[in-house]
Amino acid sequence: MPPLYRRILGLLFSTVLMVGPVVGEVGGLTLEQLQSRLAFQIAHTRSPGATWGIEVVSVASGKTLFSTNANRLFIPASNTKLFTAALALDGLGSTQRVSTRLLAAGLPDADGRLKGGLWIRGEGDSTLSGRFQGGGWKGGIEPVVAAIRTAGVKRIEGDLIAFGAVFRGPPYGKGWNWDDLSGSDAPAVSALTFNNNCFRITLVPGAQSGQPAILRADPPWIVQSTPAGDPPLVSLVNHATTAMTNRETILQLDRPPGSHRVEVTGSIAADDGPETFDITVPSPPAYFLRAVREGLAAAGIEVAGRLRVPGEESESPGAEDGSGLIRPALQELAVVPSPPVSVRVREMMKSSDNLHAQLLLLCVGSRTRASKEGLPTETTDAAGLRAMDQFLARVGLRRTEYYFEEGSGLSRKNVITPHAVVQLLIEMNHHRAAKEWKESLPVGGVDGTLKSRFTGPPTNGNVRAKTGSLSHVAALSGYLTTVTGEPLAFSILVNQYIPDGQGSARREIDELVELLAEFHPRPE
Repeated sequence: MPPLYRRILGLLFSTVLMVGPVVGEVGGLTLEQLQSRLAFQIAHTRSPGATWGIEVVSVASGKTLFSTNANRLFIPASNTKLFTAALALDGLGSTQRVSTRLLAAGLPDADGRLKGGLWIRGEGDSTLSGRFQGGGWKGGIEPVVAAIRTAGVKRIEGDLIAFGAVFRGPPYGKGWNWDDLSGSDAPAVSALTFNNNCFRITLVPGAQSGQPAILRADPPWIVQSTPAGDPPLVSLVNHATTAMTNRETILQLDRPPGSHRVEVTGSIAADDGPETFDITVPSPPAYFLRAVREGLAAAGIEVAGRLRVPGEESESPGAEDGSGLIRPALQELAVVPSPPVSVRVREMMKSSDNLHAQLLLLCVGSRTRASKEGLPTETTDAAGLRAMDQFLARVGLRRTEYYFEEGSGLSRKNVITPHAVVQLLIEMNHHRAAKEWKESLPVGGVDGTLKSRFTGPPTNGNVRAKTGSLSHVAALSGYLTTVTGEPLAFSILVNQYIPDGQGSARREIDELVELLAEFHPRPE
């Protein structure tokens, strides 16, 4: 059906539904009208080949108001984070913190000199970043620098050393596509994480067309050697040029997984810029240690030695780690606690941050592996997913209703039914962490990934929901209150969305949610 005819038919259909004696008595949509309008919208989607899965339930009564393909499995994209957030709040507790621990063979002497090295053990804090702490990279690492300064350290005679492998397993979530790994959506995951394990590249045009574009890195030290002889963390290769005024800017950045080389190609128009890109670092622990060194230097504390990132170590002090470095018996100089889980969950959900999500799953897995039920050869993410299975069984979900292989939603092998999502929403609505759960969700027209959506009545400030987006996949699941004050839980998942013309899955989902807000149940 041509788009113009579809719009005309939709208008006529809406008119037919809205007339009648009941509308004259009370505004809003009756249940029958709501169901008909939702069904019509889906049947006339702008992507005829797409598959829609929807479930809408009254939170108060538990009654299902609308359902289509609700028991079919869909790729959920970042709706996966709903399950990761719920698991973290349930399994760790909303007040739980992890710590970055600073250890040494002894205390600093009377002059503040720390003999030997400083060992840094991370536990998965995702908030040591300029974005979270404020103040750029210096602000991001300042909590660690302040702890070292408070411990009385004025000079470190030895090396800065990453303490072992707290998480067991690969540095990336299972199922993450290789071509995503250089972009900021899929940074390597590490127990020592700084600035979301990314750095920023800024390009500006040269003085005139034909000249090389000007390339800058932030932090600038990431492309510099240290006085102790540590090489740059990344190598920038700039092939970008300056194009003529009014030409299109076309730039491409590439860092193959595991490589320290970042190559920039393309051109930037002479009247354009600056253009910025966030690029993942090849070694998050080395990045963390370098940030500590530079932060200490800015505070007047010198590190005489080098940066050391040993291989996976035994947990017993004094063991050799495989790189020839002997770890002495250590004592704790200082501890830098993370914010509580509730804050970390809110940060992850509002911005839909993949690294934060995967780290939360690993934090759950780390605790599970450390318990009596932990398996010696089990990876940390597998332990987290095992804890997820146990949690969802308590919620009442069957194993046939979901499958996860990581915690962020980047994997296209994750699948879930809309019914399972709504069951989770209902469960968390009366969970002991219900307040923290609700506060973590983006609010329509207000914040997070919904700030620019649902900006008008009756949905503005009224929709609390988690977004989800991959190529040809879109999702939105959460809560809203109808015009009569009835709270609803809903899940809308769409897969294989390839629009006819200028359509978008996001806009179609928003239209469905706007209909839900107009629901006005009539007395029976």
